[in-house]
Amino acid sequence: MATQGKSQTVSEKFKGKIITEFEKRVSGNKSNNTGILLIHSPSLGVHCKIAAHPDSTEIVSPDQPFHFASIGKTVTSVMVSILYEKGWIDFNEKISQFLDDSILAGLHIYKGVDYSKEITVKHLVTSKNRFLKNMHTFIRLFFNR
Repeated sequence: MATQGKSQTVSEKFKGKIITEFEKRVSGNKSNNTGILLIHSPSLGVHCKIAAHPDSTEIVSPDQPFHFASIGKTVTSVMVSILYEKGWIDFNEKISQFLDDSILAGLHIYKGVDYSKEITVKHLVTSKNRFLKNMHTFIRLFFNR
């Protein structure tokens, strides 16, 4: 059963279509645990949060905590892409422009050579980011600069 978040500003007809399609997709895949969907566009006046569970009798909320599992790179890519669209960063910029040397020290050492100052924003959003030892700490430091 899908439940909606608190502030909904889209039309009831549009919300109904979104909820119906979302519930159909979540219930159609029994390997899902919980589906959460957020649609937000201030310019269009749209804000819609929905959560659903494959078992329609299971009540879930879009505001409840959930485990991200392996979508960290996707979330990072979205955040970085938003910054790129706003013109705040470029994918080819080196992250050393944004972080102190103390944070970069030893981040990526290969065969005794420290390549930490060569890491680009692009490395964060492609498969090239495998060399980052602790991605969660890095993301927190990068976005709290």
